[in-house]
Amino acid sequence: MRELKPCGTPAAYRRHKRHHEPPCEACREAVAKYKRGRRQVRKRLEAAPVVLAVAEAAPLPDEIDAVSDARENLRIVTAAMAAAPPQALAGLSRRRQELVDFIAGATKSEEGGSLSEQLAALRNRNTDPENRESA
Repeated sequence: MRELKPCGTPAAYRRHKRHHEPPCEACREAVAKYKRGRRQVRKRLEAAPVVLAVAEAAPLPDEIDAVSDARENLRIVTAAMAAAPPQALAGLSRRRQELVDFIAGATKSEEGGSLSEQLAALRNRNTDPENRESA
C-alpha cells in the first residue's frame, strides 16, 4: 500500500475532503499557499506579453509627435488585446477605438480638413466677389 502524505500538504487536504472530514488547520494553510502560488504564476504569465510589447518600445525622443505617439500606443494596445483575458478586452477595445478616432482626426486636420471642409472652402472662394472679378 502507498504511503499517505502527512497533514500540511494539498494531498492531505484532498484526502480530508474525500473522506468528508473537516480539514485540519495545517492542510487548510497548505492549500491556501498552493492556490496563492498558482494565482501569482497565472498573473505573471498573463502580464508577460504586455511587458514584452512595452519593452520593445524605442526610447522617447526630445520632441513628441502626437500622431506617432498615438500609433505606438495603438500598437501596444493591439498586442495587449491579443494576449488579454476576456474580461480585459472591453477596456482595451474602447482605448483602441479612442486611439483610432484620434489618429483619423489628426490625420484629416494635417491634410487640410475633411472633404466636406475642403468643398466648403472652395465654394466660399468661388462665391467671393473679389475672386470672380480677377478670374
